[in-house]
Amino acid sequence: MAGSFDIFRKYQRSLLVFVAILAMLAFFVLPPFLQMGTGMAGTDPVVATWSGGELRESGIARATAMRSVLNQFLLDAVAAAGRDPGRTRLLPDEEEDVVRTMLLAEEARANGLVVSNTAINEFLAQWTNDMVGPAQFEEIIARRRSGPFPVSPSDVFDALRTVLLANRMERLFLTGFAGDPPGQRWDYFRRLEQAANVEVVPVVVERFADQVAAPSRPALEAFFARHKD
Repeated sequence: MAGSFDIFRKYQRSLLVFVAILAMLAFFVLPPFLQMGTGMAGTDPVVATWSGGELRESGIARATAMRSVLNQFLLDAVAAAGRDPGRTRLLPDEEEDVVRTMLLAEEARANGLVVSNTAINEFLAQWTNDMVGPAQFEEIIARRRSGPFPVSPSDVFDALRTVLLANRMERLFLTGFAGDPPGQRWDYFRRLEQAANVEVVPVVVERFADQVAAPSRPALEAFFARHKD
């Protein structure tokens, strides 16, 4: 029975030709594919990093596009509620504002903040004065597109969820810098709200001191017991 080495010697020339072809393919064909992969990664660079995450250019482009879609959705919702869309304040759609919102939302999630679908529905009810129903919202979303791609309700909800999370995180952050300590607020309140009209007559106390007898020890102890708490 021929051993493995005998089989190798028998087909040695064919194997050498096969290995030579593989080496040529690796030398001439593999580098362009590697460069292609490097080029594709270079077209989507990292533009922001933070502890636990990073943000690439493609993510910013999609978030910016969704901000425009979200603004148009909110305008359409206002119009469906019978209000003037021209008097509606839109969300900032500059790239810097979008990135800031995304980072604040990530920080909110890291701190355990959650915006549920119920909270989003409550926001939309307030936004439209409860004049637009779920079916109308779905019709509005069905008309929206992000470039050539259709937009789903989950896309709109996720974009709005990011904005609400960022707003909550910003309010929590600013709370630590706003206002005065409670004691100082109470002092300001007393100065502004507490007032009295009095008539004051100066009295020389020394003139009446000898007319008041000194209290006895039992009287002092009783007075202390009544007011010690």
